This record gives sequence, structure tokens and C-alpha cells, in this order.
Amino acid sequence: MTHKIQTHEHGIHILLAIAIVVAGFGCWGTMTPMPALLPTNTPLLTSAPSNTPVPPTAQAHGLLQAVTGSDGLPSGEIYDLWVSPEGVLWVASNSGIFLRTASGFQTVYDQPLNRILGGDDAGRVWGLEPGGERIAAYNGSAWKVYGLEQGWYAPASDAFGDGLATDPQGNVWLATGGDDLRRFDPQSGRWTSLTAVNIGFTAADPNYQGHYLTDVARSSSGSIWVADCIGMGEGFEGQGVRWFKDGNWNAIPDTQEQCVFDIERDADGRMWVGAFEVLLRYDPASGNWTQIPLPAWDRRQIVTSLDLDLDGDPWVSILRCGGAGCFSTSAYFLKGGTWIPFVDEETVYESPPSVAFSTDGIAWVCNHGSVYRRTPEKAELLGRLDAGGCEVVVDGAGAVWVAAFRGTDAGLWKLKP
Repeated sequence: MTHKIQTHEHGIHILLAIAIVVAGFGCWGTMTPMPALLPTNTPLLTSAPSNTPVPPTAQAHGLLQAVTGSDGLPSGEIYDLWVSPEGVLWVASNSGIFLRTASGFQTVYDQPLNRILGGDDAGRVWGLEPGGERIAAYNGSAWKVYGLEQGWYAPASDAFGDGLATDPQGNVWLATGGDDLRRFDPQSGRWTSLTAVNIGFTAADPNYQGHYLTDVARSSSGSIWVADCIGMGEGFEGQGVRWFKDGNWNAIPDTQEQCVFDIERDADGRMWVGAFEVLLRYDPASGNWTQIPLPAWDRRQIVTSLDLDLDGDPWVSILRCGGAGCFSTSAYFLKGGTWIPFVDEETVYESPPSVAFSTDGIAWVCNHGSVYRRTPEKAELLGRLDAGGCEVVVDGAGAVWVAAFRGTDAGLWKLKP
């Protein structure tokens, strides 16, 4: 599977699916200019949605217990969470990088990294320094930092795709969210940058924002897929997905004219692509594409974030438009051919909610500090944190962890057994 921020090599993004937080747009065709793209773990909410009141903090925590400031994890701001393929929890904070061990949290890096980008096939774990001017890799015993001398420089966008992809030659690929696809060559130890035109997309109209290269994923055949979206002032267009193998870039006709924010691969090797009005799914065994219509909506809508649960079913965040504008996000998962809301039909999100999955088939959803236990039958509220945003992950032992960003409850929390 593609690497997601919440579950990484066995399932992540993530990040970053990457998700786009777009609130207050005008309607499609009359929208105000598109703001900068942002990664899934960069919360934007500053107040709770009107239909999700946050009770007084002292009464709200429910089954959540605070971790920051204890068990070897110092007090400070939490930036990101990641669970390794081995099931180990990583915590990025302004105090450094910490791993969860049987005896508590262990420091593995004494400098802050504000984003854990994930692991590559060589076992390196990559993280981004604040400001993006340097990127660091951990090989299990030591860190190596890459800057201008190694071809790395701060990207124009910080809307990184929700994971890394490694090709059969060992090159590591990373989508920055701007018109900038990064590739690391382990032989030379250098990073290079490619634009959308470099990889075969047609040049965008220079009067508008241009291309955003939003996500990368590796297919079961070893090709690297790269997603594209185009900002056109008041709306989105796109040229779909292109794939790279053996030195050649190729178009995927079934994705033409689509704005794509997220690509995932499931355990059966099928590729999932979020698009306008539909989810697209490619089956390499048959060579066929399937279109899965999104939940009904009378105006245009687009998938901004895509996760696959352990059964291979999709969980999507959808940006919807209608009336006076495109007004935040709805979220659904698909079970037995039926779309089911993450929480309920009334819940509207200002940014894509974070979701993670445990091996017992339970999904854990976090939105603006509210944490839910989700089964196909119902969503159960477990606790609320005073936070501007949150991220949830499940480690290899089945423990559920929540990072709360901003607010009086900012820090790391754990679901009580």
C-alpha cells in the first residue's frame, strides 16, 4: 500500500493523502482565488464547528489521558505522529524526536522536526526541519541532514503528499504539493527537483497558480505514480496522473482532466485515485478501471483525502460546493457498497478528519479535538480536547494515540485501556 501519515508503509496519508483545507470558497467558476495547499497534519481550525460544541475541558477528556510531560516525553509542542512498519510510535515535537519503547519514550534526535515524512524501502526514516530548508534521514543508528550542498532547498509549498515512494532502483520520491517533485538518489546522496512539465504534463496557463504535484505512490509493478492538480484562480482543473518506470513518463488516460489530491494502493495491488465526483480504482490483474460515484450531491465535489482500512474499503474526505460557495468538507466510508458518514450526516468539517485503523476492525476518528470510536454500525464519542486540530494513530500494540494541536489541551494523549 501507499504510505499514509497515520499508518505509513503498511497502509499511509497520508499524509498526506494529502488533503486540502479550503473553506470560504466561492462556487465553482466564481470562487475566490485558491489559498496555499496544506498538509493533512497542519490544522487550520480556530473554532469548533457550530454543530460540534466543545464542553468545558475539565469535563471533556472522557477516555483520553494526557501523556506529554511524563514517561520520558517532555512538555512542549507536538508537531506530528508516525507509526513505523514495525508498529513503533514516533513523536515529533519542538524538543526533538521520540520513540515509544517498553520503558517509556526514548530520544532519537535532539533537534525539532516538524514533519515525519515516513520511511523508504532502505529503512531510512525522513523528517523535515522547521522552515523546510533541510531534510534529515535516520538509518537506525545515526541521522544525516541534507541541505543546499546535497540539492535540497526549502520548497515553495509545505503541502507534502502523504508519504514517500521508493522505485526499484532505490530512488526516493516525494511530492511537495507545489510544482515540485523531489527525487533522492542514494548512490550520489543528492536530491533533485522536477516540475510538472519535466514529467510530461502540459504547461499550465501562466496567468493562474499553475500545477500542484500533490502525491506519489508506487504501484505493484514498481512504477511511480504522480498526481496533479491545477489552480485556475477561482477553481481547480487537472491533468490526472502520470507514471514513471525505466526512465519513461507515461499518461494514464482514465485520469485525464482530473484534479487528484491523493493516490493509495491496497493489499491486492489495486490503485485508488480520488477525483471529481468519483473514486477511480485500477485493477492490475485485469487492466480495468472502475468508477465509484461519491455520495450524491447536487453540485461539484472532489476527494481531498483518501484512506484505506484493513479490509481495503475507502474512507474519503470530500470538498463540496453549492449555493454561494465551496464550504468545507464531508467525510464518508464505503462498506458493502453503501457510503456511511464518519460520524453522522449532520457533521461538516472545516478540514479533513484524521482516521486510523486497528486490527480488530475499529476505526478511530479525530476532528478538532473530538475523538470517536467508529464501527460500521455507529460512531461513539470517547472524549473532547480543547484543541485547534488533532491527529490519531494506532501503534503495533493496538494503543490509540492522539496529538492535539494548539488550545489548552495541546500535547500527546492516549486512549485509556
